Amino acid sequence: MRSPFCAFRCYLPDLWRLMALVLLLSALLPLAASAQGPGISLAPQALYNGAVKYGEWLPIRVRLENSGADVRGRVQVRIGSAGQRAVTHAQAVELPRGARKDVTLYVLPNTFTRRVTVEFVADGQPRDGEPLRQAEVAVQPVPNIRLVSAAISGGGEGLDALAGLKLTSRRNDSLLVPLTLDTLPERAEGLRTLDVLVITGVDTGGLAPAQQAALTEWVTLGGTLVLGGGPNAARTLTGVPGALQPVRLTGDLALERLTALEQVAGEPIRVAGPFPTAQGVPLPESSVRVEQEGLPLVVGRRVGQGTVLWLALDPALSPFDAWAGAGAFWATLLDEIAPYPFDLPPDVSPRQMSSEQIGYALTNLPSLDLPSLRLLVPLLLVYIVVVGPLNYLVLRWQRRLELGWITIPVVTLLFSAGAYAIGFQLRGGDVIINQVSTIQLQANNQRGASYVRSFVGIFSPARRDYSVELPGDVLVSALNLQGNPFGPDSPAGGGRELLILQGQPTTVQGLSVNQWSMQSFMVESVDPTAAVEAALSTHGATIVGTIKNASNQMWRDAVLAEGSQFQRLGDLAPGQQAEVRLDVGSMRNEGGPPLGWLLFQDRVNELSRTGPPRDVQSKQQILDAIFSGPLGPKGASTSVPGIGPLFIAWADAPPLPVTLPDYRVSHVSTTLVYGRLPLRFGDGEVNLPAGLVTPQIEADGNRYLCYSPRGPGLAPDFDKMSMSFRLPPELHDLQVSELALHISSDGGWFSPPAVQMWAWEQGAWVSAGDDLQIGRNPVAEPARFVRDGVIRLQAVNETRDRGGCIYFDIAVRGVKG
Repeated sequence: MRSPFCAFRCYLPDLWRLMALVLLLSALLPLAASAQGPGISLAPQALYNGAVKYGEWLPIRVRLENSGADVRGRVQVRIGSAGQRAVTHAQAVELPRGARKDVTLYVLPNTFTRRVTVEFVADGQPRDGEPLRQAEVAVQPVPNIRLVSAAISGGGEGLDALAGLKLTSRRNDSLLVPLTLDTLPERAEGLRTLDVLVITGVDTGGLAPAQQAALTEWVTLGGTLVLGGGPNAARTLTGVPGALQPVRLTGDLALERLTALEQVAGEPIRVAGPFPTAQGVPLPESSVRVEQEGLPLVVGRRVGQGTVLWLALDPALSPFDAWAGAGAFWATLLDEIAPYPFDLPPDVSPRQMSSEQIGYALTNLPSLDLPSLRLLVPLLLVYIVVVGPLNYLVLRWQRRLELGWITIPVVTLLFSAGAYAIGFQLRGGDVIINQVSTIQLQANNQRGASYVRSFVGIFSPARRDYSVELPGDVLVSALNLQGNPFGPDSPAGGGRELLILQGQPTTVQGLSVNQWSMQSFMVESVDPTAAVEAALSTHGATIVGTIKNASNQMWRDAVLAEGSQFQRLGDLAPGQQAEVRLDVGSMRNEGGPPLGWLLFQDRVNELSRTGPPRDVQSKQQILDAIFSGPLGPKGASTSVPGIGPLFIAWADAPPLPVTLPDYRVSHVSTTLVYGRLPLRFGDGEVNLPAGLVTPQIEADGNRYLCYSPRGPGLAPDFDKMSMSFRLPPELHDLQVSELALHISSDGGWFSPPAVQMWAWEQGAWVSAGDDLQIGRNPVAEPARFVRDGVIRLQAVNETRDRGGCIYFDIAVRGVKG
């Protein structure tokens, strides 16, 4: 029993407990109310039914509705796994009462991701708190080798043949995914899962400008767009950008028979006509692929690295919906323009391969250089004077020479501390941003489609969490570098999750960097100001013409390269033009040094304390990462129709500024500008020197392949291997008068293997000659070995004991038009 004298004092602890409970409840009630959700509904939908190729972006459309109070927050998807720090892709959203919004979020799933959770998190909630709303979305990772097609049609079942399509190349399986004009992504990155996109029988006039730009950029960077004709041909072309239109419509008619299509597929059409057919005149940049009695049925147009095909019929309607040869028709049509490289694994993205290899250049920091001798020598001289004569004279003057045992260590420690302080002041206190960027140019009228990748590495002098700000609506992904001397830089291990907030600007939050370590990420965007104008053609064994810098930046050390031959063009100011005269007649096909060494061999041999200058090392590493091996300009990974030399230059400034608020930052940047430039072929005589047309291996024998700066060759232990040389589409009607087979080796082959060529009229392999030799071999009656621009070759190795690789090239001469 408490004493009456402690009425207040004894109840004081209870009073404090009561007040604490009230404060706690007042803090928890708003959280409890918010956890119930302010009337938010969330409905996510992954494009392509969740199908996404390894290493590519998956667009997820999220419909948000708010029937409650105003709320601000973000829509997010968290990607992570055991042992990995999560990466969250998010987008800020403001939802007033009664609002309904559609948000497209771009996420980068792992190869083992099967489901992702889409969340809405209100502002002010902790990152690990419960979201207001969440829903799951199924994800279907697709191996990169699989042919993925999407169809946008007005109805009909003719496009079902694209599912399960089997090509003669390594692509022996295909997938058809759904898509509509409304859900067509507004970014080219969202289309990269697709190899083929078919649009037919729909009105494209409602396409938004961003969708049109994304479509153009996707095709320019290697996509295949198929546009249907038939009764709705005009409506289909209405909103398609002019740069993607192969024909000018002139009318329509009805065909009773489609014999040309039967010949393509090798299967008769048993469906009765008539078949509504659109009439179109091919534009100058286009070429007729299939025609019937002078009427173009299939017209193709090369756009950058991609292709646009126009069909005079609607491929969703008759006869495709009831034709047994529809699959063979599509396989024949796509086999040439959608092969899968033999030098790539079936489940690896070339984009990821080159990104990971860029790490050597990203970690090559100038701060790793030794201090200048102009600083070290005076400092050492002062130290020697102080610790030696000066120390002795002072102690002798004081008659305390025995104190030398103390003064010498003290002076040494003071100088060490001073040297460390000077070094830290000069370099150790700065955060270093090393930015390596690549700008993939598109020639001439493809302005706006230059693909930009910026690899950003942040080197920190102390353990910190950084927030990075990037201008524009760009896509950011974590980067896992190979050979990072500073330790793991991926979002692995401890630290907060990496939050990538998409929008304008884009921010990266929670980038944890250990002391003296580097963290990195990749930024993808499009540069609308980067462009090059080229007018190049062949004159004998020489490429001649002009190249013009159509960008707003200075380009340094410009080079035009083809195989092992190159021409230095010097510096090109904006608007400046350079004359081109590149001799490619003496190109060698055997394996040789990489492009980075060829271009910088004069500076690599410069005497230096640490080898070549770091700027040269960095540029070499960038070129090796982008162009060496199968990823090179002549590797099978880039074996697309069309030929042309490679243009390389170095820009003065990075395409994308990177900002770290509130920190003193030292910026280092290297920007590579590159692109394959097309060759023009007018009517008249055409001469293609050896090496311009890259062979494509036809059988799955990648373990028997060799690679050189010029392209793939055959390893010494190959048995039998066939390959094809495909002339550009504009040369499919070339009347070939001369054909020469060039054979070379990097050693061990004193005489070539037996070589056969496919005779199209006979439908059989025919010997290319009995007296073949290493070097140039003219081919008799060359016209019989060329059809629709395709030349096939087969090599048979009867003695598999050679010591080197062997390479094949062709030289073609003929008349066009």
